[in-house]
Amino acid sequence: MLTLKIWGELTFDEIARELDISHNTAASRYRYALAALRNEMNMAQMS
Repeated sequence: MLTLKIWGELTFDEIARELDISHNTAASRYRYALAALRNEMNMAQMS
């Protein structure tokens, strides 16, 4: 999801069509992925 949005420069509508999911699901999964990545980065900084 992050790859499609950031490096692929696709819109949520394009991602939704590519993955056969709704626009809202694509946007939600993107937000969750960013939060998970942010959490991992914070944990790595604490090490």
